[in-house]
Formats: sequence, structure tokens, C-alpha cells
Amino acid sequence: MLTQSPRMLRVFDQVRAVAATDATVLIRGETGTGKELVTRAIHKRSRRVDQPLISVNCGAFTETLLESELFGHEKGSFTGAAGRRQGVFEMADGGTLFLDELGETSLNVQVTLLRVLEEMQFRRVGGQEPVPVDVRIIAATNVQLENAVEEGRFRRDLYYRLNVFPILLPPLRERREDIPLLVRHFLTDVAEDYDLPPPTVTPPAMERILAYGWPGNVRQLRSLCERWVITAHGAPIGLEHLPQEMRGDRPGEEAMPAALAVDERAPLKEVLDRATAQIERSYLQRILHRHAGHLGQTAASAGITRRTLYTKMKEYELDAADYRR
Repeated sequence: MLTQSPRMLRVFDQVRAVAATDATVLIRGETGTGKELVTRAIHKRSRRVDQPLISVNCGAFTETLLESELFGHEKGSFTGAAGRRQGVFEMADGGTLFLDELGETSLNVQVTLLRVLEEMQFRRVGGQEPVPVDVRIIAATNVQLENAVEEGRFRRDLYYRLNVFPILLPPLRERREDIPLLVRHFLTDVAEDYDLPPPTVTPPAMERILAYGWPGNVRQLRSLCERWVITAHGAPIGLEHLPQEMRGDRPGEEAMPAALAVDERAPLKEVLDRATAQIERSYLQRILHRHAGHLGQTAASAGITRRTLYTKMKEYELDAADYRR
């Protein structure tokens, strides 16, 4: 995990603080922001480092299959259950269990999961005997759980049970200072894996890379770097190597402004909320930079009160000290 972003450096501080405990962690962030990397970092710094780290993508299973995946099953408990099978809770006993995409689970699974988290024991599907476990839970989601709770799609009591130590990962478009660092790292790393010469990036290409919205975040950036290593054969990466959506060279189309990059798979309200937050945060960053972190001047320039500015800076994790010169 490489960064020079103040927001990500604060995430690193949170990782170090929580790793030494057994507190439940809820990692929030868009797809591709590195939630699993943060999980591995917490596990590696915990007292459970010598025990298993087991991951499961809760969004990849139907309700019935997810219960079997989580808690295992007994022979004959359903069609195709030819024998007893351990679930991930049992596999992770003594270690860490990473529940990814938890916001995609059904209410029925959430009820069972809440009971297991509170009692630290479960029954296999089709079983009668309780199975005690000792696991540290790290959950992750790209769903706005507060909205899901209000809409009745996620249990409020489970949300409170999981949200003991929240970690929010910023999207790549909000940590642009990291993009050149990550590009160099990925190009070098992939080139070494493939035994190919690592390419460099031309200034015009880097300008477009920095301006792009990166809806797939760091995962998307790494995939593109892998493609560039394969196609460039060591030559500099120019505009011709960039995908069309990054060049914005389709007839009548310009590159999408970074603040308006959206995830078409998300509900409209969530897209609008994210876009508003992106624009508002970017605006405040620029005003803070212009006034070198002076809060009175920043509030006056933005036409808001200092109290409103404090509230918004806390919401977007902005620190005036980062802008003082």
C-alpha cells in the first residue's frame, strides 16, 4: 500500500491503532479502493497473525448457498450435501474472517449473522449442535449502509454491531497525488513479473491519467498498467495507449470531468449523493489551498459560516494544517 495522501496516511494510522485489538472493523469504500489490502494489513499486525485469514464475498452467493458457505452444513441437509462441510467461520477459528460485500446479504442472513457475532457460536445448516468459534470480524461494503438501514434493506442492530471501528477508504479521484506513484509502482512490478522492460509515461498521457475519474479505482489503474506493459514493449506510454474514455476522442465527446465520473450500477440517489460530495469536497480543497488553510478567509470566500465549514471539513476529513504554507 503506497501513498503520500494525507487522507490515506490517516487510514494507515487507523490500521495501526485497531490492529492490536480484537475490535470489529467496518471498511467502507468504492469497489477497487483496497478494502482487502487494508484487511490483510490489520491481520498481519494483529495477535492473530499466525492464524488463518479467511475471506468470503457475500455478494457472490444466493441466500441458501451463503449460509452453507458461512456456517457449513451436515450430510443430507439439502440436495447435493454428500457429507459434512466446514464453513468459513469454522475455517477462520482463532484467526480473522473478512466478510466482503456484506451489504448485499439478505435480511434472513443478517439475522443469523447478528446472532453468531453476539454469541460467537453457530449451527451448521441441518445441524443441531452449537459450534463455538473465536474469530475477529472485518467487514467491508461499497453500499451506503445508512441508506440501506433507512430503506429497510439492512438491519440497524447488525449495522451497530459491525460499525465498532469504521475505516473509510477514499476513492482514487480524491487522492490524485498518489496516481503517479502508483503508476510507476505498477508498471515496474508488472514488468518484473512478465520479464519485460518497464515503460515510462509521457507528460500528455499522465495529464489525462490524472484528469480521469477512475470509477474502478486502484484495481482499474493496476489492470491498465498491466495492459500498457504488454502492449508498449518498453516504449513510452503516449495518448495512443490510453483507452478512449480516458482520451475523450470519440466524435462529439469530451473526457468526463473527474467529479462527474459515476458508477452506472449504483442507484440514482446514491450517484447524486456521491457526485455532490465529490464536487463539494473538491471545491473546499481548492478554497482551502487558495487561502493557505485560513479558516476565516475560507468560510468568507465560500459564503458559509465558520461552523458550517467546520462541519463540512469534518465530514470530508479535511485538515486545515494540510494547506498551510
